[in-house]
Amino acid sequence: MTTDGAGVGRLAVPAAAAAAADPTTTSTPPPPPSPTPPPPPPACYLVQHAIAKAANVGTLARLATAFGAAGVLVVSPSPRISTFGAHGADAHVPFTHFTRLADAKAWLHARGVALVGVEIDERAVPVTEPGAAFAGPSAFLLGNEGEGLTPASLSACDSLVYIPQYGPGTASLNVACAAAIILHRFTAWAGFAERGREGAKFCVAPRPQRTSARGRAAPADVEAARAERKAAGRVDWAACEGGAGLGGVFGE
Repeated sequence: MTTDGAGVGRLAVPAAAAAAADPTTTSTPPPPPSPTPPPPPPACYLVQHAIAKAANVGTLARLATAFGAAGVLVVSPSPRISTFGAHGADAHVPFTHFTRLADAKAWLHARGVALVGVEIDERAVPVTEPGAAFAGPSAFLLGNEGEGLTPASLSACDSLVYIPQYGPGTASLNVACAAAIILHRFTAWAGFAERGREGAKFCVAPRPQRTSARGRAAPADVEAARAERKAAGRVDWAACEGGAGLGGVFGE
C-alpha cells in the first residue's frame, strides 16, 4: 500500500495490470516478417562461334530475347553481326564481342557461368535429362553450321549437351532450331517466369536505347585492353579458338 499526498492509502497495482485495466491502452502485435523473395533463376547466355549465315545470327538474337537470355557472346574475328531476321529483337539483348574463345570463357567464369557446348558427342548429356544436362548458370556454345565445334572448342567446354533425334531423315538440326530447343529446355528447368500475353501474342517491351552501334557487338573489357596493345588486323579462326574442323552438329 502507498499513500498519496493527503495521506490516503492506495493499493499498489502492477504496471502491466494497470495497462490491461485501462481501456485506452492497446497492445499492437508486431507485423509479420516479410516473406523472403525467391532467388532469381540461373542466367543463360548464347555463345555464337563462327556462325556463317546471316539469317541464323538474326534468328539467334530473336531466340535469345524470347527465352530471357542475359546476353549473346560473339566469338569472331570481327564485331560485326547481322540483324537480318531479328525483327528488332537484337535491341533487347546485349551482344559482347570476343576474338578468342578463351577470353569469352574467362569472362563467363568470372560471373559464375559454365560454358556448355552443344554437339553430338559421346561425352554429351541429352537435354531430355535436364537434371543431368543443367547444373546452374550456363552459356551454350553453338558452332559453325557445317563444321560444328572443333576439338579445341569441345575441350574448352565445361560440359556438353546434345538433342536426341528420333526420325531417320536428317543427320542434324539447323543451328537456330537447336538453340530454340536448348533454351526452352533450360528455361523450363530453371523456372523462368512466363512472359505476359496479349491475345495471341506475348507482350513486347518498349525498345531500349542502344548502347552500341547497330550491327556491331560491344567489346568486352578484355578486348578493349587487347585492342590497345595490338595493331588492328584480321584474326583468323585458328587464333580465335585453335584446332581444325569437326563433323558438324548443325545441318545449315
